[in-house]
Amino acid sequence: RAAGGEFVEGRSFMQELMTNPEATGWQVRKVVTFGNKFYACGSLINEPGMVFLPSKEPQATFHFVRLELQAPKEDGEMLDMHVWAADRAIVAGISQSEHKPLVYVGKGDLYKRESWTRVDFSAQGIAYRAGIRAISVSGETVVAVGDKVPTSQGGFILKSDDGGKTWKDITPSKKIGHLSDVWLFENGDMVAAGGGGEMWIYEKK
Repeated sequence: RAAGGEFVEGRSFMQELMTNPEATGWQVRKVVTFGNKFYACGSLINEPGMVFLPSKEPQATFHFVRLELQAPKEDGEMLDMHVWAADRAIVAGISQSEHKPLVYVGKGDLYKRESWTRVDFSAQGIAYRAGIRAISVSGETVVAVGDKVPTSQGGFILKSDDGGKTWKDITPSKKIGHLSDVWLFENGDMVAAGGGGEMWIYEKK
């Protein structure tokens, strides 16, 4: 027993669990909170990238409803998420179908797929094959890190100053290793780190 309580296994976190004890769960890669409610993202590499939004059912507590963002025949993984408001969010990961960075910016009714816009990185001059592993957000600034495909090409760092709509590549000119996490401070400084022990520190001037 943990101090002050104990863990109880939950078979599923989906809304269907309220009426079906055998309801199937889905793979979640990130859980965040906003307004005392849970939001999440995930999926397997052979399924469309998806988000999980708070159930609107009156009796719901932790329960989610699922929304696929990619087309049914596309494969992707959504690995990180940030929620600014109940009607505004961003999710990021990798398109396994194309081996490209995958970012959707949601605005409006997040329960409708048409409220989510996919970022076209190629149109912004970011055309390499890669996947985003993590994002960090401060205000309207979003930074993203990940690794290129093939992994021998190392990692990358991207930055947006308008809530994820447009991006620029700020990867150091020196070749860097795979990056798996990043933290953006309120003053604009950031720290990016990789699983191999590599760390890059950016100080805004």
